[in-house]
Amino acid sequence: MRLAVIRTLFLNLLRDRSALAMAFILPPIFFAVFASIFANTTSGDLTVKTAIAVPDTQMGRYFASGMERIDRLDIVLTATTEDPVRRAVRLGEADAGLIVRVGEDDRLEFEIVSDPSRRIAERMLESAVTEMAGRNAPQARLQEAISFLQEEVITFTPDQQRAIGEQLSELDPADIDLDSTAPQVTITPVAGAVSSASYYAIAVAMLFLFLSSLQGALTLIESRESGIFDRLAVSPGGPAVVVDGSFAFLTLQGLAQGAIIFALGWLAFDVPVLNYLWVIFVIVLCAALAAAGITLAIVALCQTRRQAHSIGTILILLMAALGGSMAPRILMPETFQTIGALTPNAWGIEAFSGVVIRGGDVTTILPWCVALALTGIAGMLIARLAVNRY
Repeated sequence: MRLAVIRTLFLNLLRDRSALAMAFILPPIFFAVFASIFANTTSGDLTVKTAIAVPDTQMGRYFASGMERIDRLDIVLTATTEDPVRRAVRLGEADAGLIVRVGEDDRLEFEIVSDPSRRIAERMLESAVTEMAGRNAPQARLQEAISFLQEEVITFTPDQQRAIGEQLSELDPADIDLDSTAPQVTITPVAGAVSSASYYAIAVAMLFLFLSSLQGALTLIESRESGIFDRLAVSPGGPAVVVDGSFAFLTLQGLAQGAIIFALGWLAFDVPVLNYLWVIFVIVLCAALAAAGITLAIVALCQTRRQAHSIGTILILLMAALGGSMAPRILMPETFQTIGALTPNAWGIEAFSGVVIRGGDVTTILPWCVALALTGIAGMLIARLAVNRY
């Protein structure tokens, strides 16, 4: 009898493709995602997109060329003024920025422009600056002295200049008797001091907007199984009125859910909600539209409640993992970052981060919010078409 029970359950599992996916496909995918994230972080393979502003001097250019040779830095912008660096960080084009200035006694001073949602990039850049300054500052000062001689005293031939450069690159800083005090590094958040909890407020909100919308969208299956769609088929609106009502309700539910999450963030974790109240409202509204539309489309295209719940959960968790709701996308390999950028979770997080965390202009949320809203409307239209087939 026990063998018969085992056989029955095994056959049921084989027939239920969504259950098979939950049991044998989703776990390996999640393992691959999180193993890649933590392996990428602990192995030192993490690359920081960096914008640099250096003075237009021999020493500045020498330092910039040295930074470009550091493997863990991807220099996406090199400028001679500060504004392009701050703009690149504010728009999310760079994970962190470095501004190099000439201070007293012609010493280089460093300011790191940080994105509070990408603290690890800030720390990695600070480490690289310290390493670079300690390793190459003596050579840089010698290079400055040689440049002075070249301009004021003697003219070196191209062969001599090449030989000098080779000799400088081969010197051991420990053998050069110059003052090698630690570099002066200051860290400035691009939009001022912002609570690190701000990122997780929107990340968690995006995850649970979809999870709660899925539970509400499952009522479409119940309406179909109870015969409501059959009775509505002869009415002027048809079964699509159920989709319309569900879409409106799930959107309002998402707004209420977002209000609770951000109210808690404001009260307990210093999330600057009041300063950006209307921005947060628009982002949460568009995210709720996307969650409602996508979950309704998933449910409408499925045949059973169990199938809809399983498939919906798989897709939502995958979007959350790749889109940054479970871990910041900066920690992921480049391939996963590219895939994650296509998810609604990433759109909501980028819209929020661009204004609230990085201090960007309010217009920076427009492309992300438009993408979220259009995705939600498209999902709702797909659901309407699907229920009309019943």
